[in-house]
Amino acid sequence: MNGEPDLAAEVRGAVFAVILEHRLNITAGETSLLVTAVVGAVRRCAPQATRPGPTSAYTSGGTGRSTISSPMLADILADHTEDVDGHLVWKNEQNARIAWWGRKLSGRQVSFLVHRTRPAEGQIKRRCKVEDCVAPGCLADRHDRGVELEHAVLDAPHES
Repeated sequence: MNGEPDLAAEVRGAVFAVILEHRLNITAGETSLLVTAVVGAVRRCAPQATRPGPTSAYTSGGTGRSTISSPMLADILADHTEDVDGHLVWKNEQNARIAWWGRKLSGRQVSFLVHRTRPAEGQIKRRCKVEDCVAPGCLADRHDRGVELEHAVLDAPHES
């Protein structure tokens, strides 16, 4: 391994820490851009002997073939989805995970990271009945489900 995924993981962790500490209203897509920019800057500034070789951080469908060299999660999402009756459907073969900077991501995880301002808590589940839908309004993590349950309880009629 060339060490690049470890660098990206460290940068991602630092970026998330700053976002959470300062309660920044920033999307996951913007976070992805920041992480990619910082990793690129570190790679350019690293001494020649420690620079990783020219490899892609993104492979599709488990084939091991590099498809793009500098991926943004939003690009990956656009490449692997299609609009079907107002839903964003993940069209990757056999619902395979995407390898991105050393992480294996499902379509739901990719969509959540692109469209949310925070990392997912727990499992990401579909709210709709459309198979393989990854539309942002159709996904909910543990936090979202807890908020929905809280609203349902508070809004329910109570006996006096």
